[in-house]
Parts: sequence; C-alpha cells; structure tokens
Amino acid sequence: MRLRTLLLTTALSAAALPAAAQTRPNWRAEPIFDTVNLEAGFTPDPTTRTVAAGGSDAFTQGTCSGFITNSAPDIDLNWTGAESTLTISAASATDIMLVIYTPDGRWLCDDDSAGNLNAKLTFRTAAAGNYNIWIGTASATDARPQAILGFSELGETVKE
Repeated sequence: MRLRTLLLTTALSAAALPAAAQTRPNWRAEPIFDTVNLEAGFTPDPTTRTVAAGGSDAFTQGTCSGFITNSAPDIDLNWTGAESTLTISAASATDIMLVIYTPDGRWLCDDDSAGNLNAKLTFRTAAAGNYNIWIGTASATDARPQAILGFSELGETVKE
C-alpha cells in the first residue's frame, strides 16, 4: 500500500508540472552550428553567424512560443571580460524567436522585439559564462529557414 501511494503521488506531481518544464532543451549538448568566443570590446560589432532556424520541438516561455531543436543549442556563446551591455539578436525572412539559457541558469525567450518578426534580448550587465542559444520558428518545420544571429555591445540588431 505504501509503494502504491508513493507511485501515485509521484505520478500526480509530474502531471502537475507544465509541459515546458518537463522537456527543456538540452543545453549541455555541443551546439549544432558553432561556438562563439567573445570578450568585452570585440570587433566587428555586430559579430554574426548564419544558422538554420526552427525545428519540430515546441518551446514556450510565458507568452513567447515557437519550435526549436531540443537535442542541442544552435550556437554557444562563451562571454568573458567586463560586465558590459550585450545584445543578442536574430533576423530571418520568416517569423522567428530567440531562446537563451543563461550562465546563471535562467531560460529567456523573445519573439518580435527586434521588429519585423525578428527577435532580440539585451543583457544590461552580461555575466561572464556560457550562453546557449536557439533560433526558433513560429511553426514546426523540417525545412529550417536561414537566420542570422548577431552579438553587439553597441545595441545593434542584425537585419536579414
């Protein structure tokens, strides 16, 4: 009887968790496209990378939602140096979103803050460490559209 109660309690606790909390992307995996190493004062500003956006795995954080690849981040950013302002933005010809797992363990998501269906997140005092980054799409797709990911200390956002 005690084992049955324990199993039932565990099952009910797991069911009460929101779906997004049950299946977070694998931030520990090697990035699909690249690892970028930057420190305060980097050039060129913005520094950019081209990636394929989207995937088939749903991601929701508050009112921000879309589809990414849960198996690994698209890009890892290793940020060192002074705690300066850092803007991470993404642009594409399609509607995209930006998901970032920060060095202090927070999940952040943005959809459309850069205008024209593009995304950006700005860190006023960017902590040193590893930022895991995904660029998602508004709908699930196997054909992953091209996107540009940009890093700027000057507040610049990338354009498609």
